[in-house]
Amino acid sequence: MLLKTILALLLSASAAFAADPRIRAGAAKVDITPPVDAAGVPTHLDGTPVYMAGFDLNRPASAVHDPLYARALVLETGETRLAIVALDLVGFEYNDVLDARYLLPSELQIDHLIVSSTHNHNAPDPIGIWGYMNLKFPFFHLGTNSLYLEELKVAIIQAVREAVTDLQPVKLRTAVQPTADLDLIHDSRPPVIIDDWITALQGLDAEGMAVFTLVNWANHPESLGSENTALTADFPKWVCDEIEEWAGGTAVYTSGALGGLLAPNVPEHTFDAAEDLGRTVGRLILRALDEQTALLPRGRLSIVKDDEVDIFLFNPLFRVLNFLSETTRHDRDLVNCGPAGRLCLDMRTEVDVVTLDAGPDNTVLQFVTVPGELVPELGYDILGAMAGQTNFIIGLGNDELGYILPLNQYECSESDPRDCWPTARPDYRWPLNPFDSGDHYEETMSVGSEAGPVILDALYELLAEVN
Repeated sequence: MLLKTILALLLSASAAFAADPRIRAGAAKVDITPPVDAAGVPTHLDGTPVYMAGFDLNRPASAVHDPLYARALVLETGETRLAIVALDLVGFEYNDVLDARYLLPSELQIDHLIVSSTHNHNAPDPIGIWGYMNLKFPFFHLGTNSLYLEELKVAIIQAVREAVTDLQPVKLRTAVQPTADLDLIHDSRPPVIIDDWITALQGLDAEGMAVFTLVNWANHPESLGSENTALTADFPKWVCDEIEEWAGGTAVYTSGALGGLLAPNVPEHTFDAAEDLGRTVGRLILRALDEQTALLPRGRLSIVKDDEVDIFLFNPLFRVLNFLSETTRHDRDLVNCGPAGRLCLDMRTEVDVVTLDAGPDNTVLQFVTVPGELVPELGYDILGAMAGQTNFIIGLGNDELGYILPLNQYECSESDPRDCWPTARPDYRWPLNPFDSGDHYEETMSVGSEAGPVILDALYELLAEVN
């Protein structure tokens, strides 16, 4: 307690300001951990097992190591109010985000809700592709649970409600911290391109204590490995713990351009290693914020979105899984259909641009959302088009479409188009077993080659409109 008091005094002394009444913020977190039975095994309300997402099929959860949360941040300037909710999940699909927006009470006065996921590989399956297989019909059983999905939507709304209740004047500050010298990230897919920068936004109250700290970093939360069967938020838990213990308030962790595949460079797949990684990142953020004396000027919040981004669903595995989802009423509505609603071609998703400025030609902060796992090389392209002094790419924002890769990763061999799925390598074929895809895992977990160009074009158009 003494150390926290000293830190608060240091923060207050370094800040030396009164919170700006024209910028208000509130934050909160709500537990989204499934209940456990008498033996401590996570079990859904209908008595079915909790299947974990992110690695292999047939991985039912055996225990709860630490709680999973929906962490909400609400920012308000003038008459504009934005809510950002980060889930300790592998992803959350667009149709479920639309449900949550529809269910938001009007009295909360939220102009726009962004729901992102940390891409945690140690939480319940909210999408359906991590279930189990058997030899009976139907041979594949989805990993989703409809009751749990409804609970998640209620939790999102509750977290936003509590954050609105917490609204108070704040002064904002940002920090950008490199991590390359610590070698915390491993890239397992050539070419090796890593976005190793941590970006943070913090709102301080009149006493210099944090109301919220928003963190953005590109690294798969999979430090526990595929053998783990205990529910956990992985290293983002300890990032948030470290920040909350020392700075106060609520920490909200979001993932950046982590596709490709950026994963934790940990010595072993243990909880101790995950905690060490998370607390290291948390300390880096706190140090960077404490050294950042330049505070964002009072600002105006603007939100633009493109909610009709249509991408051709090429992936045959995803098409089959979406068809099977009809049995649980969790299938995703496809658009641009043929006669009688048949032969639907495209998935519809959304990209957003949020800007905080202090007048014309003074963009101080900019967010974009990307509906999946963007590879870092495309992330750098987007950052180059952004105009903020500090910029955030919120990956898995409002959707999870899988990997978003450059178009050249899908180009076919002109000599024999049958030799590619498509991909840049002419020796590659769509694997007979898509669960054993060799060096082409990312392609098999992508909606198709259109995803990257279509999403980037939509974002560039919005950024050009705003900037």
